[in-house]
Amino acid sequence: MATVAEKLPKVNFGKAGEFITKNFTPIIYVVGAIVAILLIKKILSGFLGKDEGTNPETSTNDATLIARNLFDAMNRLGTDEKTLFDSITPLTKSELLDVIAAFGLKSYFGSGYGAVLGQDKSLQGWLKAELSNKEDKKMKALFDAKNVPY
Repeated sequence: MATVAEKLPKVNFGKAGEFITKNFTPIIYVVGAIVAILLIKKILSGFLGKDEGTNPETSTNDATLIARNLFDAMNRLGTDEKTLFDSITPLTKSELLDVIAAFGLKSYFGSGYGAVLGQDKSLQGWLKAELSNKEDKKMKALFDAKNVPY
């Protein structure tokens, strides 16, 4: 029975192509393992309650609770946009600023180098990374209406 690599069309990519053709299966295993590690890391960071950067001294209990709900809505497979908008829309400017302070900086394991190393991002950074272009524009308009930097 022919392997997947043998079924691929023959295109001359030089030594790189030879390497990929000869090592196709191990490359797939490595890529799959990396994806699995990143997913597990993202899932576990939610269970372990990574709250670095949260500063409850400068926020109310409500702001801390809202910040935690926003974090939970983003820190999982798929983003719960409804929770994000439902939580932020009714806030006043001062309440939103308290929520931003309560959110603090949290490690973001999204895509690119940040997926492996993690990048500290504010609430606005998380929102920009998690929302689609359409949803991001909607969120920016919401922040602008409250005169809060996005």
